[in-house]
This record gives sequence, C-alpha cells and structure tokens, in this order.
Amino acid sequence: MREFRSPEYDLGSMWPPRSSPRRQRSPTIRAAARRSVLALLGVALLLGSCSLVEASFESGRTHLETVAIANYALVGGTRLERLLDMLGGVQVDETGSATADREAEALALDLVLMREITDDAGRRILAPLADGATLYDGVGRPGDGDGFKLRVQAQQPCSLYVVQVDATARPRVLFPHPDLSTVGNPLTDERPYRIPEGNTLIELGPARGIETLYVVVAREPWLELEELLADLDAAEWPAVSQPAIVVRATQITRGLAGVRSSVAPAVSAPSGALSNVPSRLYRGQRGERMVLTRWFRHE
Repeated sequence: MREFRSPEYDLGSMWPPRSSPRRQRSPTIRAAARRSVLALLGVALLLGSCSLVEASFESGRTHLETVAIANYALVGGTRLERLLDMLGGVQVDETGSATADREAEALALDLVLMREITDDAGRRILAPLADGATLYDGVGRPGDGDGFKLRVQAQQPCSLYVVQVDATARPRVLFPHPDLSTVGNPLTDERPYRIPEGNTLIELGPARGIETLYVVVAREPWLELEELLADLDAAEWPAVSQPAIVVRATQITRGLAGVRSSVAPAVSAPSGALSNVPSRLYRGQRGERMVLTRWFRHE
C-alpha cells in the first residue's frame, strides 16, 4: 500500500469570505491580487525570514495558502486555493436546522477519527482522536509512531470525499482512493467503511505541524470536485527539505445542522483487538452537500 504521509465546529463559518461594502472588485482581480500577496509572502519564507509560519493572519485560509506557496510555489498554492474555494462555497440553508418533517431528507454521516492506544489490560486498541489532540511520528523516541484511520457510515446513498492537508499544506486524497479502499463512489448502502480498509493505519510524514481532514458528503456525485481530486493525486509534488509549516487549523463547516453522540460497532485495531469506539452522527441542513473538518497536531 502506498504510504500516505502526511473545538467544536463554528456553524457560523468564516466561509465564504466577506467582501468590502465600499468597493466591489471582480473575482478575477481579487484572485490575482491575493495570489500576488501570497507569492511575496512565500518568497520571504523561502529566503529564510521565517522557518515556521507565525499565525499572524486573521484568516486561516491565508495562512494555509501562504504555506502552500512557500513550499510548492504558485502551482501548489493555486491547487489548494481551488479546493478551499469549492469547500467554502458550498451553499447552505440560511433558515436554520432541518425541521422534523424533513429529517429523513437531511444528509447524515456517522464519523469517527481514530488512533491506536494501549488500554488498561495492555491491549492495543482503537480509540477516538479528538480535534486538537497530538499524534507522534516516533522520530527520536522508541516505537513505531502513531497513525490514524477513519470510520464512516452514511445514513443514505451519497458520494463521500475525504482530503487530508498535511503540515506542509499539501492536499492528499484519502477517499476515494484505490490504495486505501476497494470501495468507490457512490456509496449505495448504509454499512460502515474504514479508511484505510483492514487493520492498517495512515502513517504520519516527516513534517510536524497541524494536519487537517476535510470530509464532504454529497447527495449526488460532485464532478467538479472529483476532477480536482484527480488532479491533486496525479500532480508531481516536489520534496521540500526545510518546509514552512502549518501552525493553525483552517476549519470549514458547511451545511451542518447538528451533532449527536453515537457508538460505532466493534472495530479491529492493527493488533487484532476489538473495541467499541464512541462516534458522532453529523446531520445536515437542507441542501445537497455537507462539509466537515477534523484536525490534529503532529509532533
């Protein structure tokens, strides 16, 4: 298998970005201006003025795109910008949560991000990984290091997309991906899926910082996003010896009406030990898509 290195949600998300009430510029001009600023910031980082990107921007998106440009030039920054534009631009129902008579129509996904831990009996089992928790790559300390995996269960037929943005701001497709799952879109049943399949975990890469997972549930296949994900997966990403690092999470939550606790069926750890893992059921508003964010610290 190819190695994949790598607060509760604010329903009033920062997306889409606010425009100035005084003067409106065309999207083309705004995008060009932003790329120019980000390019200058990226050049400064590459010249060594800052080896660790400080979170000095109000927008987490600006921070993330700046890191991408510093590490992967404008080509990498543009790819990430397109991804954030799509996820942040998902239309939501502004009238509020789904009402009881529409409950059956709302998108819903049971989702848990997991890590391996040692329980009181000395068994290696899977347990939930909370937002902001820390995973260790094992460099400089005994052991093989941490990894992670997801368990997802849709409540209706849908298309599912999962993208990891690692500590260097490089996006990686986790689902659908043939190296991690033999299942693809659309998901036509309500059974649980693990990413990756089997007892394996997704390993951490060498760069330490904030890593983010974006999970998208769509009622119908999202063809534009699928095209972008194929481009991300096929692209050549250069190796960076001293990368700029992501130090803040850029959270995007769109179309979410509410969250409640649930319990996933017993799942098997790489050791083979079974455990019941607490999960969460995310229920969407009226709409065709829902975007969720999970994130952790990599040290």
